Amino acid sequence: MGPGGVGKTTVGTIAARRLNLPLIDLDTEFCEGINNIGQYIRNNGYEKYVIENSRLFTKQLSIQTRPSLFVLSSGFLATDTSPETLARNQKHIRQSGTSILLLPSLVPAEAAEIVSTRQMQRGLGLTPATETAKYLSRISTYQNFADHQIVSNKKT
Repeated sequence: MGPGGVGKTTVGTIAARRLNLPLIDLDTEFCEGINNIGQYIRNNGYEKYVIENSRLFTKQLSIQTRPSLFVLSSGFLATDTSPETLARNQKHIRQSGTSILLLPSLVPAEAAEIVSTRQMQRGLGLTPATETAKYLSRISTYQNFADHQIVSNKKT
């Protein structure tokens, strides 16, 4: 789990392969089973996306027959919409296994800058200031729910 741009999909793919576990990337599942996330949000609003994403997680969790590795969407545990859904998501995470938070740095300002830079490279029409503010406003929530934290940015 973690904010957008921390490497969840990359690390999750590698970890699932090495651990021989099924990988359930919630963003991929949403895009393949429901709609492109950006398009869905434009058509239905962010709050409806958060609710539908939570339903998808609950469904995916219920059909797993063996331990699995989930890559959660960036706002899954920390968003300012749909408090009931957020509380349900947080409860699921506490009860469903071990959570690992990926961070690009343990220094919040440095991490926010790395995330902002990565998010700008995605071409989603985001702004550095918004992505920095989003990271800084959500990071403490993620840290409160993480059983483990891993720094995902390797400096060469």
